[in-house]
Amino acid sequence: MDQILPDRRSSKAAGPAHTSRPRARRSWLTGAVLTALMQGMIALSIRSVSGDLAFALLGSVGLVVGAFHYLFPGSQFFSLALANFIGVYACVFVFFLESNFHSIPSHIQAAAFAIPLIAFLGGLGGGPTRSAAS
Repeated sequence: MDQILPDRRSSKAAGPAHTSRPRARRSWLTGAVLTALMQGMIALSIRSVSGDLAFALLGSVGLVVGAFHYLFPGSQFFSLALANFIGVYACVFVFFLESNFHSIPSHIQAAAFAIPLIAFLGGLGGGPTRSAAS
């Protein structure tokens, strides 16, 4: 009474673990290009408030995301998400800057923008560490 059923799965439908490399690379590149476009638009909108802050935004995105990607290689999604988060942080920072602190010199604005990002990098502590339980 035992019947053996043939395997109906084709070798092409192997699942998500066997996706092609060019497709994955293209999707990461698309995310990076869209993130760069968004950062550029944010920098252009910030430039009307403070020109130096736009350069601080673009420089900090490059440095923080580059350092994070160097410390934690292989986390491309988080690197893109971190770049987008820095853009959102820049928008909130400029909102508070315009409403409460408009008379501060531009070099102090750029330093105030970068200090939390430097603290975040400092909190990473040089990369992943092993826990005491392992």
